[in-house]
Amino acid sequence: MNKKNFNNIYNEIKLCKDEVDYGVDELAYYLEVGIKAVNLAKSIFNKGFGDKTRLYKDTHGANIDYATESDRIIEREIKKLLADTNLEILGEEYGGESSNKGYCWVIDPIDGTLNYANELPFASISLSLAYNGNPIIGIISTPKLNDNLYFGIENIGAWKNYEKINTIQRDFKEVVIAYDGVRGDMEDIYINKIKKEFGRVRLLGTTATELALCAEGGFGAVFSPMAEFWDVAGGIAIVKGAGGVVCNIDGNEALPGSGSIIAGCRDNVHKIIDAINK
Repeated sequence: MNKKNFNNIYNEIKLCKDEVDYGVDELAYYLEVGIKAVNLAKSIFNKGFGDKTRLYKDTHGANIDYATESDRIIEREIKKLLADTNLEILGEEYGGESSNKGYCWVIDPIDGTLNYANELPFASISLSLAYNGNPIIGIISTPKLNDNLYFGIENIGAWKNYEKINTIQRDFKEVVIAYDGVRGDMEDIYINKIKKEFGRVRLLGTTATELALCAEGGFGAVFSPMAEFWDVAGGIAIVKGAGGVVCNIDGNEALPGSGSIIAGCRDNVHKIIDAINK
């Protein structure tokens, strides 16, 4: 980590101290620790890229969900690096304490495992710090997609490689929407309803990466009707930091257990909610 770059971020956090309910030194410390953990995990990610080892297998409709050995190694190593914070940790592969009470780290060691196993670059490492179930810090690394690092703090800001980023509102017919969900009877219905209102719909197979791209203004919004908290926690904080909003399918706040997420520019999010609920 470039200390000069991080000091600039710390100064920005201090300027926004009245916007958050947490101590700025505390936020800066957790952000710095989280970035170090994610950056150190990149070497494991890169070494195992293309890992096809199936460690478990569940059926969700027509889809198969599995972990690789790399998923588990990355989660174990990130947990070791976060141990000194003495906070609860919830991970996709090994579980952990509930993220609904107090501070809790939330880890998705590889979001987009199937892409990763097939050597497609759309996969990421996602880490979040949640407080009472609300993601307040998000960090997402895309080692095989231009080796970008995204991070954000709710109500303060979001950055890509230490440069400030923001969601962007465009004409609805020029907006690209990311859709990410387990295939089911409603998928075609949702996609067709969204297509009537927006330019295009894209499916990358990694919600965390889509949320990072949304925060920098690529995707106008991200819709996942069946999101697990570890898939989206990091991206929620980054999108909010970038000026976006995050809701569930009913337009209420997206929290653990809500099961769906629509995130992005406010107008886009509300237009998606209206479209899919017609």
